[in-house]
Amino acid sequence: MKWGKDARVALALGLLGLLALWLNRGEPLVRNGLVYARVAERVVEHGYDPRPIVADSALSYDKPIAFAWLGAPLVSAWGTHVGLMLLSAASTLLYLGMVWRFLVALSPGAENERLRARALLFAALGPLTVYQFWSAHPDALFAALTLAALTQMLELARAPERAPVRRVLLLALTIECSALLKNYGLILLAALPLAYGTRLWRARARSRRARVALACAWLALGGSVLLAYLELHPVHRLVGEGGGFAQYGSGELGASARGVLLQCGLALLVQLQLVLPAAFAARLRQHEGWPLLVFAAVYVGGLLPFPNGYYNMRYFLPLFPLVGWMAALGLERAGEGLARGATAAFAALGLASAAAFNVEALFTRLAPALPAWKIRGERMPGLLDNLRMGLHLEQRAWLEHVNANLEPGAEVLMLGFRYYGDAQQGVYERAGLIRADVLTHYVEPEALAPSAGPFYVCFGGRPDARLLEGFGRVTDLGQGLFRVDPAAGG
Repeated sequence: MKWGKDARVALALGLLGLLALWLNRGEPLVRNGLVYARVAERVVEHGYDPRPIVADSALSYDKPIAFAWLGAPLVSAWGTHVGLMLLSAASTLLYLGMVWRFLVALSPGAENERLRARALLFAALGPLTVYQFWSAHPDALFAALTLAALTQMLELARAPERAPVRRVLLLALTIECSALLKNYGLILLAALPLAYGTRLWRARARSRRARVALACAWLALGGSVLLAYLELHPVHRLVGEGGGFAQYGSGELGASARGVLLQCGLALLVQLQLVLPAAFAARLRQHEGWPLLVFAAVYVGGLLPFPNGYYNMRYFLPLFPLVGWMAALGLERAGEGLARGATAAFAALGLASAAAFNVEALFTRLAPALPAWKIRGERMPGLLDNLRMGLHLEQRAWLEHVNANLEPGAEVLMLGFRYYGDAQQGVYERAGLIRADVLTHYVEPEALAPSAGPFYVCFGGRPDARLLEGFGRVTDLGQGLFRVDPAAGG
């Protein structure tokens, strides 16, 4: 079987991502990866039944259940870190497949093979996409489902007379699954009809059954949303901060909107870098691309009230294929020679940036030159927060420091570890990243109590040695770790 240029690009990108997974397989999970790890453990504990987890926010942290539920068998077999990284890798491979499928729908035929290959390269060769292979986050899978739904709607609008009921059922299932991954999947209920509704309406004679099926599907999906909001849906709930629903609109609207638009522009610049200007030269009317811009506008517009959008580059992963396709179209107008040169320059810079943020040795050299770009205070995430190699390395250094400074059988009071409540507590221990002979107790400052023998205290936040002074002689071991010797105290 002969592989086309676009298929070969997809294969090369998949191999690159799997190499990044292999290189970083030993890195500890950070941030929300720890939350998904804890929820996946609980799914295993409950016999892979997601319903009791969803029903109790103390177990789910109000995160949508699908990613942890899908990862639970892998976590059971290989542990939280490897299991969730494998799920991330499979999700990103699926994302590459959906990007290719989306591009085939937009520009079919062998004559567009080179165009699709360029668009695929522009959409997926970059530091953020490669990071999705080992991030232990659901964003690549969510982007894959978003692209699948967009492709299904596009094809339905083109040929509404062809098996409309079956295709609408598949579309509705895709949207429901996307919402079970991230609550923001519900934006598809507005974005898809606004993008392609006019086209379906104009094809009235051919689209009657499709429009009736879509109306029924949207009513059913609306009912599912209502059940989730009322906490009556068996596997989906909207309330709570963890899934973003309670945070939505909680900030000052102008600041939230400016932050989202800034991050959207930065995400596209980081991904498409040199070829981004070419996207503005695409003749979208000629290629029936205007509905895609409507989709993108609604997708980004729905994020504007979200206060944490300003540092979450990963939210814009579904837009990379759309803008990558536009850039490829724009370069076609510039002539093949210039297009080849720009593509080669993009590939070189994209490969370098992907390696810089996903290979430890390169990142440690790059890190001192990286701008912090903390636009909302020193303690808030910066604009490059989602390129998280630095966080993984910091966490690994902390784990190595803790393990190196504890004698066998040491007792450690883990003070103030409250990321999403107790989500982080015990994950590193069960993953074997904290030595098995070490005894950890997670406590709050007000519950700190003296021990008969020497003990250790590790601070989850800013260390405050004054809390320990009444318990004996305190020795600062660095990185938030202290040894307390009660016998030497007064």
